[in-house]
Amino acid sequence: MLTIQQVRDKSKLAGAPITKRTFEYYQSLGLLPKPHKIVGEKGRGLYGYYEPIVIDIVKKIYKLKKIGHSLNKIKEISENEVLEKYRKILVKWGLSGRWDRGSVLLDSSDIISEPERQILRKHLKKKGVKDTSM
Repeated sequence: MLTIQQVRDKSKLAGAPITKRTFEYYQSLGLLPKPHKIVGEKGRGLYGYYEPIVIDIVKKIYKLKKIGHSLNKIKEISENEVLEKYRKILVKWGLSGRWDRGSVLLDSSDIISEPERQILRKHLKKKGVKDTSM
């Protein structure tokens, strides 16, 4: 798990610099996931931590912005890639791939990252599929 500063530092080293303000703006748009909240030592404070995959998401956003895509288009591209990835998994598992059984993915914590889980939950909710993982 990484702090926001660690994500920013690693993204900068990877050629995709991002300010804290921009990071938080991307979160508000749903381009980046909300942090995992963890209580600090001795029960003091609440700190936000991110999965390492967030660095890859920042790099992707940076690359797509650089070639001229709007933030709305970047969000659409990212969501479609995640949905297609997991649709293929459903088919591989012998399910229809039509999302009627998509909530089974949310129970598979070992194959799905939290950012992708958030996208899938939103999509399943739109489709009227009950989330059984909660």
